[in-house]
Amino acid sequence: MKNALLVTLLLTISLLFSSCTKDPYDKYARKLAGNWQFTKIQLKEYGALFKEDYLSVYGNSTLRLEEDRLAYFEHNNRTYSGSWDILLNDCCSEELFISVYNYEFDHLIQFSMNDFTITNRKINAQTSTYEGTWTYRLVKL
Repeated sequence: MKNALLVTLLLTISLLFSSCTKDPYDKYARKLAGNWQFTKIQLKEYGALFKEDYLSVYGNSTLRLEEDRLAYFEHNNRTYSGSWDILLNDCCSEELFISVYNYEFDHLIQFSMNDFTITNRKINAQTSTYEGTWTYRLVKL
């Protein structure tokens, strides 16, 4: 009985550690692939009472994510290219990281979303920066 309990305990511990080393990309790749439109972009600066709406800046932009981790951001008739990935922070905490770059204009746009939910049709995300907390919502086109 003691040996069975010990074996069960060791299996449980090894499963916990092995689950943290899996690539979280596989969990999200199919859901993320496609064209996305921003429907909400807000910034709540630290100490501010209200959120600022940035949808008018990026609302007509399209974010295209492909299964091979390529990303394209179309904004103001310019296409920025880059990549996306799901990263693990501190064992099992997942973060969506999107980085797009336009070499011609030397302009880098990065979205790092450490608090996010993804369905087949919607992304809801938040991230904290030095400015405050950004809130994003994207819907699949």
